[in-house]
Amino acid sequence: MAVFFSDYFDVKPDSLKEYNALNISLVSDLPLFLDPFLLFESKDGKYDYLKDEVINYFSMLNDINTPVNLCRFPEVPNNWLGFCVYGCMGKGLSLSFALNLKENIHHMFSDDFIHIGKLSLIKANLGTDNISDMIVNILKGFFLEYTEKYAKKYLLNSDKAKNISVKNAVFNYEKKRWEDKEYYLPYISKENSESFIILTPKDLLSKNKAWINRESMVADFDDIVDSLSNEQLRLKLRQLEIKYLPVNQDDCTAEERKIAKNKAIDDCREFIKLYIEFKIDNKRDAFNEIGKVIDNIEIQYINNINDVVSELKKTTDFYNTNDVEEKVDILKTFIENGYIKSLAREIDKSEGNKGNIERLFNLIWLHETPVDNLPNKFKLPFNIILPTSLNNAIKREEKEIGEKRNLVICYSNKHLLNVNSQLSKTKVKYRFEVINCSLFQ
Repeated sequence: MAVFFSDYFDVKPDSLKEYNALNISLVSDLPLFLDPFLLFESKDGKYDYLKDEVINYFSMLNDINTPVNLCRFPEVPNNWLGFCVYGCMGKGLSLSFALNLKENIHHMFSDDFIHIGKLSLIKANLGTDNISDMIVNILKGFFLEYTEKYAKKYLLNSDKAKNISVKNAVFNYEKKRWEDKEYYLPYISKENSESFIILTPKDLLSKNKAWINRESMVADFDDIVDSLSNEQLRLKLRQLEIKYLPVNQDDCTAEERKIAKNKAIDDCREFIKLYIEFKIDNKRDAFNEIGKVIDNIEIQYINNINDVVSELKKTTDFYNTNDVEEKVDILKTFIENGYIKSLAREIDKSEGNKGNIERLFNLIWLHETPVDNLPNKFKLPFNIILPTSLNNAIKREEKEIGEKRNLVICYSNKHLLNVNSQLSKTKVKYRFEVINCSLFQ
């Protein structure tokens, strides 16, 4: 049992809890990202210098003489955060992202109000996940030092930690280049390669959307405009909104109103400052959410998975057989007969999110496999199919029988009826196994 950091490195989970570090999975990214708002608005003085470091780097990027290559940031897979279901290798930030950043970075310094949140609001493709990857790169040295401090306290005599030279760890502002630095770090060794681990403070992490994001800005448009004491600005924003609404405003759709507000905001950049100030005024809500988000992730991907694994080991041969068909049948029986209700509930929570469902199965499937023995490109030996994509899956199988079994995950009775109806009309029905997760709604 070594799919989580605490298991693989043989440390107590409480040591991570006391250190405020997330107990990461070492087989799948956990769907979290660093929210810059939590860093910039934190009252914890230990993060103050990090805010300055981020601003300094962006100030350098704002210099017309700074080459665009310094706007490019590689993937930092070592923190095991993100949306990669199998392993931790993402795509990194592209050249088009770098060009967009270089083109728009000046907006961050367009007035005396400097806030990292501006970047994710000005350009749609400067999204919160990209901003997160960028901040992790800029502050890579901090995260490495944070991990090193933990390792020197709990893994000092471990054969799974050592001094490692990390590429592009710190930025040299005089020479305007990234430089390598050595740290004492935990690492995984497999397939003739070594991969060091980076731990992340839990109070900087969020899920799905950052506290400051474009969708939220549009949703809060009316509340912010209505609360403005500046009557002239309030009137200007309403007139801009009306300008982009259809002629018959009484019959316009919610989507048309959203488009109009988006365009009004683009025409009045003052609104971005108003929105960020609105979010700062309500930041208590953001910080109250942190604990809930992390608790939910730990319950969903650690506690409940451990419960499932414990039950499988106690009552079945799931981890004693390599037969894929037999293992799938065991899981199906367990879910549908209520032996592991926690898994059925978690699948139900992940409704429509194929990645989260695959992640759950992945963590269960690999739970008793030594991380060192896992291939870098491991994938589940079956396909996860959602009801909404069943038709395409059937067409693929009718065209050419695939190598993997297909598991159709149904999380509502309505979907179950539709799935059974679709499968009854195809000759490749035998290629699909339906798992009913709607039993405990």
